[in-house]
Amino acid sequence: MEIIESLSDLVKDANLELLEMHLAKPNIFSILKIEKAEIRHSNFLAWLLDPNGSHNLNDRVLKWFLKEVFSDQKIDWMDEFTVDGLSFHTIQIYREYKNIDLILVCDEFVIAIENKILSTEHSNQLSRYEEIVKKDFNNKKHAFIYFTLYGDEPEKEENASIYVNYSYIRFEAILSQIINIYSDILPDKAFVYIQDYTEILRRFVMQDDKATLIAQEIYRNHKEAIDFIIESKPDRLLLIMPIALNVIKKAGYIPGTQNKGYARFLTPEINDIIPRDSINGWKNQELFLFEISMWSKNIVLRTVIAPGNENQRNAIREALLEIPNARNSQTKMWNTIHSIKKKINVMDEKYEDFELLEKDLLNFLQENKNFISSVSKTIVANKSNIENSI
Repeated sequence: MEIIESLSDLVKDANLELLEMHLAKPNIFSILKIEKAEIRHSNFLAWLLDPNGSHNLNDRVLKWFLKEVFSDQKIDWMDEFTVDGLSFHTIQIYREYKNIDLILVCDEFVIAIENKILSTEHSNQLSRYEEIVKKDFNNKKHAFIYFTLYGDEPEKEENASIYVNYSYIRFEAILSQIINIYSDILPDKAFVYIQDYTEILRRFVMQDDKATLIAQEIYRNHKEAIDFIIESKPDRLLLIMPIALNVIKKAGYIPGTQNKGYARFLTPEINDIIPRDSINGWKNQELFLFEISMWSKNIVLRTVIAPGNENQRNAIREALLEIPNARNSQTKMWNTIHSIKKKINVMDEKYEDFELLEKDLLNFLQENKNFISSVSKTIVANKSNIENSI
């Protein structure tokens, strides 16, 4: 009963309505749900730094940014006092150049930016990026920026001695000044975009915008109720299961038993052929299903035979072994005969955009359409063997 009372107090708190009003204010980054998406932040950063961007700021953001970068002692070939005299008419800005988030190529120098919002460095990537830039732009000076929420330092000492630490806190300060000083020359849309962006940075980085402060007060006053709500929140894999189910239907297949992290289906041609008397198998007792596993950093399409009547299982297995890349898995439990893997991590932050997730899952099924069809046709061709194997 105590938790019910706590929840009751929470829903009657007037601050909830105040918070809802602040969150209801239109913000393009919140609307698109890209507040924490590194790729989107890098895209917006590239737009702001581009002197030819539609923001009408010319090279002002770029120069303010470079003054901070070049004031760092790790760069000994340029200082902040020289920046105003530089020309950026020929600057080229690249996104995802050989996996490097952002590269600024100027007449005399190159700046490589590795952008981290929530993820951390991996696979010796900072050293690899340094080698790429020095090799591909060997006739220019080089600067390397490690752009993180709070100006974190790279983990490895050799990277920390090269990469300038730069934070979104410092960048937000630049953008706030830009809005205050140059509001008159900013196109209306650009003004709104930059203002929305600074608000998102204050909310998710510095956590000192009005909505965040109200939320923190609500949490202090109703900690027990809010903790209970968080603990009861469905996890990510459960949330994406309806997406996977919709993809299966869009592809023209018939959904089978679904479990957290596993989307299963049959083709219409074999739906009535597959027995539904599996022992200790799936909930709907299918003896065979196509299965998409989404538990790891890859998704995997499998052909799986469930526990059940051994004669029927053998009939299905023998049919599937006719199809290339099959493996003869013979156990009395689960048999995976085919396994096709693709590097799609459904837990990746970019898939906060469920439309993108649906698109990539649908593409995966389309890529394997011929394989699925060949399995289906093979089972149809062996229908009598399966039905007579009871």
